[in-house]
Amino acid sequence: MTASGRQEPLVDIGIPTRGRSRYLIAAVESVLAQTESRWRLVVSENDVGDGEVAGALGPYLEDDRIQHSATGRDIGAAGNHTRLLELVRAPFTSILHDDDTWEPEFLSRRLEFLERHPSCGLVFSPTRVIDSDGREKWRSAATLAEGVHEPETFLPVLYGANVIGVPSNVLGRSSALRAVGAHFDERFLYWDWEIWFRTAARYPVGYLHLWDAAIRAHDERVTMTVRPDREEILRLFDHFEEIARREVPDLELSPFERGRKRSTVLLSGALDHVERGERRRSLGCVARALRAHPPAVLNTKTLAWLVAFPFGARSERILARTRRTVLRRSLRVHLRR
Repeated sequence: MTASGRQEPLVDIGIPTRGRSRYLIAAVESVLAQTESRWRLVVSENDVGDGEVAGALGPYLEDDRIQHSATGRDIGAAGNHTRLLELVRAPFTSILHDDDTWEPEFLSRRLEFLERHPSCGLVFSPTRVIDSDGREKWRSAATLAEGVHEPETFLPVLYGANVIGVPSNVLGRSSALRAVGAHFDERFLYWDWEIWFRTAARYPVGYLHLWDAAIRAHDERVTMTVRPDREEILRLFDHFEEIARREVPDLELSPFERGRKRSTVLLSGALDHVERGERRRSLGCVARALRAHPPAVLNTKTLAWLVAFPFGARSERILARTRRTVLRRSLRVHLRR
């Protein structure tokens, strides 16, 4: 029991934020609405804060389960997420992004699953995306079988794409996260994907056919405006392969899939270079893509490159506008807080 007479928390919840509160209160309210009440919430404000977040949270801090803590300096988005993991003391943990929300049974359903399956390191569900006004825009299909997925079968799926998604979809077992290193690795842009891969390589993961986390897509999200470093993504794939070799030595990731993934990234890089007028570097990326995966000659990105490349600088504006539109519609909602 805590000093106030409450039971010790079963779940530590973290909300990372930075200098804004446009959607933060909706996130906090969705935690308060949970049917499972044995939680503790820390809102970690990256940087010293200007009082906006503290002012918005003021009325909620009367609940002794809720705390507001500023980092005092900019520790980066990955650092702020890691800080929340370092504060975890409860058996289970989850990170809810400050513009996302949960349905009332989010925690209770996932807790019930992890308690029934003590070997699982985490449990997640498909993605439901909402707009800035909370209206549903899209939801992903339930592409996996509901239940427990072992590393040998799940890692190839996770290598192919970040099917787990953002932290708001996930409830983790604290002991499992500590065992794999409870940190988000800021060496990689997709540090959420990296920690999921690290965890899934050592522990089975659970999957539920639920759409009870709402991921908000809006123009303030960094991936709506920032293009990733393609070479960094290739380094991430190398890192994944190293983890798989170390943790699941009997698993052989498909050479076909490895080549396909690399060629797709390299072709995106080729289009980046066309936009910037860097024709030689663009040609180099296409050559590397075809060496990695010869069938990439039929990739739609190869066809786009063949159309754009001969026109050089004249194609840049049209290509850039088209790719920005595709990016906004892709709903890849990796966040930086």
